[in-house]
Formats: sequence, C-alpha cells, structure tokens
Amino acid sequence: MTMRPFRRRESQRRRALVAAQVAVCMVVIVGFTALAVDVGMMYNVKADLQRSADAAALAGAASYTSDKMLQVRLSGDRTSLIYEVVDTARNLADSFALVNPSLGVSSTHIEPNDIGTGWIDVASGTTPLDIGVAPDSYNAIEVIARRTSEGSNGPISLLFARIFGRSYAETSASAVAVFDDRVGGFDPGAGPGYLLPFTIHEDVFEADLTGGPDNYGFDANEKTVTSSADGIREIKLYPHDSAPGNFGLLNIGIPNQGVPSLREHIENGVPPEDVESEIGTAVLTFYTEHGDPITYDITGSPGLDSALQPSVDMRVGDVVAFLLHNVVVENGSNSIY
Repeated sequence: MTMRPFRRRESQRRRALVAAQVAVCMVVIVGFTALAVDVGMMYNVKADLQRSADAAALAGAASYTSDKMLQVRLSGDRTSLIYEVVDTARNLADSFALVNPSLGVSSTHIEPNDIGTGWIDVASGTTPLDIGVAPDSYNAIEVIARRTSEGSNGPISLLFARIFGRSYAETSASAVAVFDDRVGGFDPGAGPGYLLPFTIHEDVFEADLTGGPDNYGFDANEKTVTSSADGIREIKLYPHDSAPGNFGLLNIGIPNQGVPSLREHIENGVPPEDVESEIGTAVLTFYTEHGDPITYDITGSPGLDSALQPSVDMRVGDVVAFLLHNVVVENGSNSIY
C-alpha cells in the first residue's frame, strides 16, 4: 500500500516530461514544415521565373534575324539602326515574359535594366555578355526575371515562415539566348522546297551582299515586290554579267536536266533523294569537325530558258537556300560548298 503514492507521482512526472518533449518537438516539426513548404514554394516560383526568362530571351533574340539587323550589318549608319533592333528585342522579351505567371502574379514583368543586349562568343560556354562591341556584332540578349520587393512583380509571400517573423522572400532567374548565323550543314528534307538548283560565285555573292543594288522592296505580309528600296540589297542569282554559261543552274540528281525537271526543282525545291543521288548523301555539311570547308562537285547546265521565269516568280516571298561555288571547271562541273 505504501508504494502506490510513489508510483502515482512517478507516472505524473513521466506525463509532464512527455508533454514537454511533445511541445519542443512540435516547435521543431512546425519549423521543418515551414522550411519544406516555403522553400518548396520558392523553388516553384524560381522555376516559373526561369520559364519566363527563357521565353523572353528566345523572343528577344529573334530581333537579330530581322531585316533591320541585316541593315545594321550592311549599312554605314549602324548606330541609329541598332537602337531600333534593341528596342524590338526588349519589347519582344517583355511581351513574352508577360504571358508567363508565377505564384501570386498573373504575369511576369521584366525590368528595363534586366534586359541586356550585346555579343557573346558562341564557341565558349562561359563568356559573359559584352555590351561594348560594334553594332553589327550584336548577337545575344540576356534577361533576368525577378520577384523582389522593389520590382514590379513583388516578393514571394511566405506561409509558415511568418511564425518566425519572415513574411516575404526574393528570388530570380536568368537566361541568355544567342543568334548563331554560322551554317554548318543543310538538310533538304527539313522544309518544303528550301533548296533551289541555283549557284552563284562566292565573290559575286559577297560583293552584292555589301554593295549590290537596292532597287526593290518586299512586303512579307502581302508577299509582294515593289520598285522601291527597303534597305535590303538584292542578289541576282542568274543570269549575271560576270556569270556566263553554266554559272547559274545545277543538274542535281538528274544529268543534263531539261526545262521540266528544272521547273520541278524550282517550284518544289530539290528533293533529298536527288541530292543523295548527286553527291552520295542527302544532308550537305559545309565544314569538318576541325573547321575546314567541305566541297562538292555538281554538274551544271549552260543557259537559262525563259520558260523557267514563271517558276521563279512562284517562289517570290519564300525562304529558300542556294549554293555558292568558288571554282568553275572547264568540263562543265562546279565545285560547290
């Protein structure tokens, strides 16, 4: 009988100890819950911002493929023109970011100071954006998407962390997009009718690209040509004063092509099977892994029949590819790369 009070008191002390342990553990559990939920939420927001930054950078880099950027590369008045390209890049970047939401906001706004334009060495994975290059060297855009107290998107509102006096958090994500205009190869089967059976000497091409005439303009929306300059120089593929004989037309896959075969190639593009029949491969590569040029021998047909003019007219406004050559061989073949 004398042991019962002692056992009761011991049981009460154990209960009190367990209650204290539970109280301490609850604080720890709540802390880890806050850490798991709020940190997880921050990672999700950062992923949202990364999508926004990626979309914005890719959209902004599209401005380097525009006719205005081509004018920058070819014109003497490059400084004023590059401002237009940069403005277009910034507007595109911000507009595409705006359609990407993140937690608590329906759209992501990119601050003007968080959009940088300039040049990046495409051969290096670590070269930072250089904003001090000449306008015609611009090829990259860097975008930072932020959720901060000072920014338009605001900070991230935390949940459980408020227990510990932390109501908000900040994070950001960045992306860089580069326009790489180096062509390493060409797949005739990648698009409808891209490759045409024309060739032009590389010296003539370079001369026309930098100093050729600008007598015509092209409306990309209406796909119409006007007799007025548009800042983009024209290149006369064929015929040319310095390009007699077989300079302009190629027999790709069909020896001594006549008008029907050439018309088919002009209107619908040279098919991969004809390219493979001519050079042994359906995909043209222009450089070795060491950067050395690769050449192909393709036979040419002298003269240009006027019957082909309607077929050429059908391709006005299309994106097409043609080959350059550097040597004309006496037996009628062109060394092309």
